[in-house]
Amino acid sequence: KAIQERIAHRNNKAPSQQEQQYIASWISCIEKLDLPLPCEELNFRFFNLFRENGEHYEAFIRFVLNHSENLFVWPDDFTPYQVEKHESPSQVVKQARAAAKGWLTYRKEWDIDLSVLLSFLDMADSKAKDHDKTWLHYDYAKCLIVSRNYETARDLVLPIVRTKVSEFWAWGALAATYVDSNPSKAVACFAKGLGECREAQFSVKMRGSLASLLASQGEPDTASALLCSIA
Repeated sequence: KAIQERIAHRNNKAPSQQEQQYIASWISCIEKLDLPLPCEELNFRFFNLFRENGEHYEAFIRFVLNHSENLFVWPDDFTPYQVEKHESPSQVVKQARAAAKGWLTYRKEWDIDLSVLLSFLDMADSKAKDHDKTWLHYDYAKCLIVSRNYETARDLVLPIVRTKVSEFWAWGALAATYVDSNPSKAVACFAKGLGECREAQFSVKMRGSLASLLASQGEPDTASALLCSIA
């Protein structure tokens, strides 16, 4: 807790290597205790320690994935928290999103089994009682896109696009599902996304992806113009 409180007050909430190792040593101690799961000792207070930056800790993400079947069993784990005018995501959705974001960021460094991650995301999606699962589906879809499961990813993204038709990031996700199978559709989705983006700095990644696609499709001049716009 002392380590995490210090990190929470920093602009960069990604832990240093030393902080990673320190937290990992404590989590390994938890596993050595061989606690019966579920148990009262591992409740919302444990997860709250990693609320700000859990996706950066390999040991934490690995612990959640390895024990997810026993960590999330109570009705409260799958029920969103009601606040004044909206609901806060359920515990299982929070941890599923953290696991997805961690894998997307550090997959080349962490040795985490993708099938275990996808199984956890699927469980969270099917059991969570959250009324709005947009961001869970978005993170889930990005994991599927990176692993080249494009059709399954598209099934998750299409409903998002229908409800977030004016959001550029939704169109970018849909475009990514078509890059390999239907480049012309991907270009159209990227173009629609760029048209919906109101802040230029947020479109840099999408412009780069579109430039790469256009170059591969024999349109170097248009790709070059996009790169110049980024510069």
